[in-house]
Amino acid sequence: MSAARLIIVGAKLVLILTALVQPVVAQESSVLDKRHELAVREFIQNQVSPEYMEELYAEAASQASVQFQASIQPTLKRALSDNEKQRLYMFWYRKAKDMIPSATLEQILVPLYVRYFTLDEVEEINRFYRTPVGKKLTALTPKLTRESQSAGEELARKITANKEWMDSTLRELKAEFPSWFSPQ
Repeated sequence: MSAARLIIVGAKLVLILTALVQPVVAQESSVLDKRHELAVREFIQNQVSPEYMEELYAEAASQASVQFQASIQPTLKRALSDNEKQRLYMFWYRKAKDMIPSATLEQILVPLYVRYFTLDEVEEINRFYRTPVGKKLTALTPKLTRESQSAGEELARKITANKEWMDSTLRELKAEFPSWFSPQ
């Protein structure tokens, strides 16, 4: 999925989740055990740290600016200058930050986590994240996510570069969904 599409899907997801969660928040907020809510907020803040959010924004901006540039380049009379590329990156960085602030994610996630994790479970998870290993996991999560994504993309490139696999898969698709393909 392209970065621009990812941003659009992310924005739609945030809007949909906000619309779905708002009534739940209003109904359950008076019932929520404050200790439970605070424990969940601690958990989310460990998972969605400011550093993690910055990396997300930077990655989204990088991908969006590359995709956007590729889509508009044919209509331009010249290549973009380095300064224009940097400004385009910063434009998408601001857009990503505006669309999905960490406070919005926290607001959306708290009722969900409260619903699915007991206070004892959340406190146990938080105890883990306070340990040296938990702190290391939190610190490395953005890097692990990036490297896992790169490894997955590389694997996908290798698979799709395999002509024999692609031909075989196409034959299987045609056999499974014959109505999708024109008779030859």
